[in-house]
Amino acid sequence: MNIPLISWIASGAQALPILASFRYGKALPVPRRWVVVWSALLLLNDAVLLWYAQHHIPNLWIGYFVHPLVLAAALMALSYWQPSPRVRTLYRWSIPFSILILILVSALVEDRTSHSLITGPLEDLILFAASLATLLTCAWRLEGSLVRQDWFWVGIGLALLYGSSAGFDPIARALVGQDLATLVKVHKLGAGIDLAAAFLVAWGMLCPILPLRASSGPTSSASLPSPSSSAHSAPPW
Repeated sequence: MNIPLISWIASGAQALPILASFRYGKALPVPRRWVVVWSALLLLNDAVLLWYAQHHIPNLWIGYFVHPLVLAAALMALSYWQPSPRVRTLYRWSIPFSILILILVSALVEDRTSHSLITGPLEDLILFAASLATLLTCAWRLEGSLVRQDWFWVGIGLALLYGSSAGFDPIARALVGQDLATLVKVHKLGAGIDLAAAFLVAWGMLCPILPLRASSGPTSSASLPSPSSSAHSAPPW
């Protein structure tokens, strides 16, 4: 079947955060560098998915390898925006634990021949919760303009992306082989959400570089330049 135009556009839009990062070059703060990694992984994932789909080759297995890396990059970016060192450490320790859980579930429980029923939604819920918690925690301690904060726009983009996609795989799994027309509509809707999320994250990458106030009082360097200078768009078939 033909791949909807919106899927190509949404997949390409995942390069927007990378392009936006060029504004600050080597001065790009560390959390935004991890957003670049996250965006690059998604872009590569969708490029491979679209190529396989265009050639009618099964591509569902790709996500089981790429998604843990995407999760790790997103959690690392979010960890740098945490005002509390303890929460920052918690985010980072959650990375190997989450990846281990995902690997065990995908190996022992998941049916990898179809859309993910457990692994995909679990990963999405982890990142949705982490993004939402970051928004709430940082906004609670904020002194200044909310819309000038990089974590605000990136957090909204991630929460929108992963909150919407948590139920995508189970719905797609139910529709495969049953209602192709509805499945295509679901893919188009998901691609539209992906497109909006990409713009939100890219806007956050363009925000001015501002210090992040730590819970202990002094200003954290998490959003300052480093001293040395960091889901459903492509239809799986």
